[in-house]
Amino acid sequence: MALPFVTRLAHATSLFTPIRFAPIVAAYATYIALNGDPEAGFRILISLAALGVAIAFLKVLTRRTRPNGERAHGLSLGAFPSGHSAFAWFLAPLALYTVPSEYALPVAGGAAVLAVLVGAARVHIRCHTRMQVLIGALIGILVPALVFVLA
Repeated sequence: MALPFVTRLAHATSLFTPIRFAPIVAAYATYIALNGDPEAGFRILISLAALGVAIAFLKVLTRRTRPNGERAHGLSLGAFPSGHSAFAWFLAPLALYTVPSEYALPVAGGAAVLAVLVGAARVHIRCHTRMQVLIGALIGILVPALVFVLA
């Protein structure tokens, strides 16, 4: 039996849906761009768009049923990979590339702790398996890292 706090925390991860998450990252990109680093602001936006496309493509391609039995339908694209996990992990490499160096590791570490909680919560409420969360995390880390390294 799950603790009430854990269950509430698990349901709070709905804040990491792409619809709610994207405007926050776009605002951060604008802030970075307006404060002297337009190239980094552009890379943040490209990373965000690439992550959204990659997650949507994989979900449509696989159409996996969720562990709780919910099938992919309508706007629910399926369970593989975890989009919540991908977008939560997106923040850690973003911090390493955009936050001033003296704060980058603590901010990235905090983002990683938050991302672990999001992933654990998605498994706890049976929306994803551990593997779906891990693949989402990997995609969420790799996409911004590749954009910042290659662009």
